[in-house]
Amino acid sequence: MTTLLTNDGIQHCLREYARGAILGDSALMRAVMHPDAQIYGYLDGALFAGPMALLYDYVDEHEDAPQLNWETTRVDESNGVATARVAISNWHGYDFVDYFTLLKFEGEWRITNKVFSQA
Repeated sequence: MTTLLTNDGIQHCLREYARGAILGDSALMRAVMHPDAQIYGYLDGALFAGPMALLYDYVDEHEDAPQLNWETTRVDESNGVATARVAISNWHGYDFVDYFTLLKFEGEWRITNKVFSQA
């Protein structure tokens, strides 16, 4: 297992995810997600879980978030499988820690799942 922050394919996925959140454009997120990606976490104490379409709907229904800040704090990668930890602050007033799993499909990295905690 390798701990790194420099894998270009993984960083591209994480950047496009964050860019989609900042611009309020779920199409940017969809482009780096596996079609069957899932999301799990608690938002204001309520379970937010199911297909990633739940997040896409949230992004598309809300305004952009130009004040959002994000930082990739850890990436572990081994033979086409990876996990990433991303700290997000000020997404419509919320702070989160996101944990992503990624898998390399036919040479391209894709986010397969997201689990998050509200900070």
